[in-house]
Amino acid sequence: ISHDLKVVRALANDIVVIDRGAIIAHGTPLQLKQQAGAASVVITVSDDADLPQARDLLSRSGNEVFVDENARTVTTAAAGLSDLTRIAGWFDDSQIAVDDLGLVRPSLDDVFLSLTGHRARRRTWDACDPARQAG
Repeated sequence: ISHDLKVVRALANDIVVIDRGAIIAHGTPLQLKQQAGAASVVITVSDDADLPQARDLLSRSGNEVFVDENARTVTTAAAGLSDLTRIAGWFDDSQIAVDDLGLVRPSLDDVFLSLTGHRARRRTWDACDPARQAG
């Protein structure tokens, strides 16, 4: 049992999400992440001048494309590795230089946020320990 999502990520095969004393979800980390939302393909282009062309190319996926000019990235929803492979092929065939291309799944923090509407809070043990409060 842990409230620390770093510990949960490292050790848990089966997760029960509890919010305000009630069980709100149960499953493997992958099942909970799939419940939280789709994976995304994120492409970082080498030259920000290529962002419009990268956006147009990625729009072939049929999903909405998000552009972050500061990070030189274009992002869209993906079903998994097959989408990543297909999109990588499009960029490989194009004249767009790519620094990075990857598949990003929701984190357990994202899962908790999607289920509860708020971020997981770290428990402040000092507030629960009268001996530490007196100090």
